[in-house]
Amino acid sequence: DSNIPENNEETENSSQELPIVRAENNLKGLSEFSTDEPETLQGIYFLKFYQAGNKNYSKLVKVQRKVKGSLKKRIKLVLKELKKGPNAEEQDKGVLSVLPSKFQYSKKMKLVDGVLHISLENNFQKNAGKDLMQDRLDQLSHTLFEFKEIKGIKVYIDGKETHTMGKDNLKIPDVLARSSF
Repeated sequence: DSNIPENNEETENSSQELPIVRAENNLKGLSEFSTDEPETLQGIYFLKFYQAGNKNYSKLVKVQRKVKGSLKKRIKLVLKELKKGPNAEEQDKGVLSVLPSKFQYSKKMKLVDGVLHISLENNFQKNAGKDLMQDRLDQLSHTLFEFKEIKGIKVYIDGKETHTMGKDNLKIPDVLARSSF
């Protein structure tokens, strides 16, 4: 008397018992393949400003958004949520975004050996002083590092490599790494 199902119908219904291996688990670049992925909560970072004496300082604040789909689709959804900014309830708590209101990035991004290559439009850095530029990079990179597949981020501006950003020429490494933060 065995509990092994004998037809395909029972096998499909008992998917919790057997792990499903997807092509995405063996990622070479960003897979466009999307099956019925479950919705997951993804961390997105915004900022909150505080005052200590006569100094203001910012602190990253992690919020959650529901995303689903392939890795590339989830990354695009998270970037879209970053662009939207905090919701009304988060704003009421003093949470805000320092990304430019017209934050844009190229949809042609790729993941190579754990490094996400992403091109941002010039307005990401335009007229941003050192502190604002650092806050923008922190907000973007911490959000993207929430994906375990991303070990580093190579940032381009309008498709060109960049080693400095903002009006104060904030130096950035060739690849932003988790250990940089």
